[in-house]
Amino acid sequence: MILKSSLKYIILKKDNLVYKISKQKNKTNILKEYKLLKKLRNDVRYLNLLPKLYKIEKIKIGIFKGNYFYRQNFIKGQTFSNEVKNKRYNYIKSLFLLVSKKLIFICQNAKKDANINQENFIKKIFQEELKSIKKNTDLNSLISAKKIIINNKKYNSLSDYLQKIFSSYDYRQATKYFKICKNEHWNFHGDNVLIDKNDVKIIDPDTSIDFNDSFFSFSRFLYSYIHDTCFYKKYLIETNNFIFCKKQYKFRLKTIWSSQANKNYSILSKFINENKYSNNIFIKKLNL
Repeated sequence: MILKSSLKYIILKKDNLVYKISKQKNKTNILKEYKLLKKLRNDVRYLNLLPKLYKIEKIKIGIFKGNYFYRQNFIKGQTFSNEVKNKRYNYIKSLFLLVSKKLIFICQNAKKDANINQENFIKKIFQEELKSIKKNTDLNSLISAKKIIINNKKYNSLSDYLQKIFSSYDYRQATKYFKICKNEHWNFHGDNVLIDKNDVKIIDPDTSIDFNDSFFSFSRFLYSYIHDTCFYKKYLIETNNFIFCKKQYKFRLKTIWSSQANKNYSILSKFINENKYSNNIFIKKLNL
């Protein structure tokens, strides 16, 4: 049974095992992922959180002959993202705290692996992402726009907001607590967190990242609403004719989740946005 298919991989289930098969003959990427999983499985922070891993092998017959794959034990349960979509709010609230405690423990106890200027390193990551966006012809016109109107509210350019962040007192203070690490999981978004009663498992690390702040992995968990909204196409975008528009770009954005899903996903933003840090009920319950 095929569980997932992308440009790079196909993932299928057979005999209670999950096979991740590379669609590329070159084994560089899948071997890098396999080695990272092996490293994480030997890390006490991930004890009982990752599925059992079997050796990487080369396919000898069939349409993927010559490609590489590895196997893991199949994990029962639902993803955090699936639970959020239709379960009761109070259950999701307690589940959020359960998962967060485990993920934050991993991030808090990561080892600093790089002697890097932390403030400049984080700036460089954002600047490289901005360059990448500008290479996209459609997005570049939006990035260069001085003003964008979204749901009748005016916003400055993305570059302007980044500059304000980098020059802010809060950012300078935050950089004191950055801890740049190497080869972490980096990918705790809700579809990679599996729940079976009170048992939590994690799958699919992001091997495109080598170095980052240790809490980047947890930030991906907090942005699950954005990830899931985009991945499952739960949004509508209306705009003026921006192909021919020479003035301001005007958009109307709307998500099309159920009211229960929207309420449940709001828990993720409350962790960040609820009043001041010292008054945040989630921070207090997590003992941070």
